[in-house]
Amino acid sequence: NAVSQRDVTASAVTKRTYDTQISELRSRLLTTERSRQESVQKLQNELVAQRKQAHATEQELRHETKSLTATLAEFKTQNQQLTAQNKTLLDDLDDVKTSNRQLLLNFEKSNTRVYDLERLQRDLDRRCQISEAKFVCTRERSVQRWMRSYFFLVSIFCREDFN
Repeated sequence: NAVSQRDVTASAVTKRTYDTQISELRSRLLTTERSRQESVQKLQNELVAQRKQAHATEQELRHETKSLTATLAEFKTQNQQLTAQNKTLLDDLDDVKTSNRQLLLNFEKSNTRVYDLERLQRDLDRRCQISEAKFVCTRERSVQRWMRSYFFLVSIFCREDFN
């Protein structure tokens, strides 16, 4: 009976110890659960905030993508216009080059003609000088012949006057 009383007392002490430990564990469990729930709530709030931020960022990116797409379309249009203008300018440049080549050929022909004309002018000048010299010689000879004839006639008349 005494053993049983001791066993009951030991059992009661053990039960109280267990109850105290269980109570402490329940308290710590409740504290941990509250802390977990607060952490989960905080994480959920952060997740909601991040989702809102991601949604706002996505909207901004979509808007910016639309804007960039419109700008790209404008650039493509401008590029096509500039390409067409460049082609026109290159065609005009080819026309100018062709025209310049033709002008250069015409200029070279003109230069050749001018050179030929200058050569002909020099030739004519030389011939004129020769002709003038011949004319002067011929005139001088004529004058000399006339003078001889005149003096001859004068000498005849003078002789007849004295005779």
